[in-house]
Amino acid sequence: MKTFAVIVLFIVNCSICIGQAQSIQADSTTTKVDTSSTQDAYGIFSMFSGNPGKAALYSLIVPGAGQVYNKRYWKLPIVLAAEGAAIYFLVDNINIYKTWDKRWKSLAIGEPCDGFEVEDLAQVKTIRDNARSQKDNQWLIFLGVHLIVTADAFIDRHLIEFDVSDDLSIRLNPTFPGINLAYNF
Repeated sequence: MKTFAVIVLFIVNCSICIGQAQSIQADSTTTKVDTSSTQDAYGIFSMFSGNPGKAALYSLIVPGAGQVYNKRYWKLPIVLAAEGAAIYFLVDNINIYKTWDKRWKSLAIGEPCDGFEVEDLAQVKTIRDNARSQKDNQWLIFLGVHLIVTADAFIDRHLIEFDVSDDLSIRLNPTFPGINLAYNF
């Protein structure tokens, strides 16, 4: 049974590989390959085409630029405050980690450091490890805030272009041989 499954998977994979091969036109003239245009093989940059994509790209590059592109100026202070707070706490956590790392390194080689209440190497290492964990978590929070701001610009642009009408009705249109039911949204 296992060999049958392996054979079937092999045949399916081979057919997929054959189906993905590029076809070459059999033409009497010389086939030329156009290498002047670069193509996006994975379609990553295709999501930035159109107005929602531009809003997301602008917001990725400069925080708040997507909201300005969408003409939602009232969101700009909120976006800048969120990004600024995330950056402030990130820089603060980096400085705290550097301070405790410096203290731990100096205690490890036996140098005294004034101004610290903790003198035990194990306690300083624990505090330093906690500070590093908080610093790493703050990086994730910063990236999350930036992605949420970008998603807001992208989704808001989609909703701007979305057509909303006040006609929410159902009509019955009798046709031969049945009934046609039409929804208007």
